[in-house]
Amino acid sequence: MNETSHQMYERLLSLPLFLGMSQDDLHEVAAHTPLAFSTYDGGTTIVPMDAPCKGLIFLIQGEAESHIESDDRQWSLDEQVMAPYIHQPEHLFGWHQRYTRSLRAKGTCHVLRIKKGDIDHLVRQFQTIRFNLLNILCIRTQRHSRQAWRIRPESIEGKLGRWLEELSDHPSGAKTLHIKQVCLARLLGESRLNLSRCLHAMAKEGKLEMIRGGLRF
Repeated sequence: MNETSHQMYERLLSLPLFLGMSQDDLHEVAAHTPLAFSTYDGGTTIVPMDAPCKGLIFLIQGEAESHIESDDRQWSLDEQVMAPYIHQPEHLFGWHQRYTRSLRAKGTCHVLRIKKGDIDHLVRQFQTIRFNLLNILCIRTQRHSRQAWRIRPESIEGKLGRWLEELSDHPSGAKTLHIKQVCLARLLGESRLNLSRCLHAMAKEGKLEMIRGGLRF
């Protein structure tokens, strides 16, 4: 393992999949598991949308941007993500084993990939990794499953906030919504005029920034 890979290997301790592991177990993982470390320059696509999920992708250093588009291509959402970050682990199994979001490096990024077969081996060998993976998947599932049962806000600002929350894959970080106001008004069930007034008021309060063809939060 070269010096750069060794530095990235040290960051395994901060990744949610390896939380709580002893140093000896972590050395065992590194010694017997193919760990594919890669470096991406800013603007480079780490994984494209709709690519098959053949393993787990970890952002271990740097800043990236995930991107998702609506089926009709009428709007899209960009989300800033910071290391440590795992990209859509819920697509490793199940009926849809393809990424619904692309991931692009914003600056220099260091990424770790572990193939699906190796994840299966690690889960069988290490109870800590098994529980960590289950915890990761359960948290993401529970966060999305409870959304349908929450009381729907009545204000335009509340509707926009809830809709953006439901779209988001990562709760924190800057987000840019690329959408026309007429489309957004239709999706929120509001008039174009009332939406425009609300957005301008929110912009004055510093809650969002109105940009050409979209909104930045």
